[in-house]
Amino acid sequence: MNKYWFKNKKYGFGLSPVTWQGWVATLCLLVLFIIALFIDMPIASETTDVSVKDCLRFELDIIVLIGLFFALFKDKTEGEIKWRWGKE
Repeated sequence: MNKYWFKNKKYGFGLSPVTWQGWVATLCLLVLFIIALFIDMPIASETTDVSVKDCLRFELDIIVLIGLFFALFKDKTEGEIKWRWGKE
């Protein structure tokens, strides 16, 4: 029996966790976002400036993490991952 960790949102594109495994996976993704933030963005102070290169690297990390998240958990999602307008 395949127990789904996520369900699709009724409107738009995305997933919602429905089991504890889904919540743990979502929390891990959030922790990876925070780690990427601290690695890519220097701590802002009077002597350090955040460059465009740092911002772009952080944005690329977020895009890659979200892509991996969807790729790894699409089989743990009830239904197909696609844009939804609220109709079945």
